[in-house]
This record gives sequence, structure tokens and C-alpha cells, in this order.
Amino acid sequence: MPEVNLSTVLNEAFRRLNEASRRLRASEERYDVLETRLEGLQNTMLKISDELSGKIEKSSGEQKDFEARLVRIEADLTKIGQAMEKSAKSSDLEELKNLVELYSPFKEKRKSD
Repeated sequence: MPEVNLSTVLNEAFRRLNEASRRLRASEERYDVLETRLEGLQNTMLKISDELSGKIEKSSGEQKDFEARLVRIEADLTKIGQAMEKSAKSSDLEELKNLVELYSPFKEKRKSD
């Protein structure tokens, strides 16, 4: 069995310890970077979520306003339809015009002139 020098074993142990420490520091740095990115993503998601919530609330309010306007328009159209049913039709007006012309005293005066 070859002789193992104590300084060689200690040097190898320190080299491995330094290598393990270096790897641990690199892993910690990567972890810190990932944690920072994750926090950034979470903040971005919260911001987007808040913006979407605001837009959804705004859209909901606009939709309710739109529905109310539609209800008012429907009511107005119903009133207009009822008024049109009560009003004289063009055929009725034409008939009245013909009757007025038949019984018009001015028409008779012209014939005698």
C-alpha cells in the first residue's frame, strides 16, 4: 500500500471543500435570481389581475347602463307604436281629402264662374 501523505490528504479535502463551497454559492446565486424573477412575476400577475378586475367592473357597469338604455328605448318604441296605431293612416287621409273636395263650397263657386 502506498504511503499517504497527510498534507496530500488535507490538500485534497480542502480542494473538495472549496469546490463544494463554490457550487453551493453558485446554487444560492441561481436560487436568488429565480426567487427575484418569481417575485417579479407575482407582482406582474397581481398588477394584471387588478387591472382586469377594474376593467371587468367597468364593463359590467357599462353593460348595466346599456341594458337600462335598451329598456328605455323599448318602452319608447312601444309608445311610438301605440301612437301610430291611433294616428290616421295615409289611406284614411286620402279618403278624407276626397270627401272634403266633394263637399267643398269653393269647388262649386269655381264651376259657376
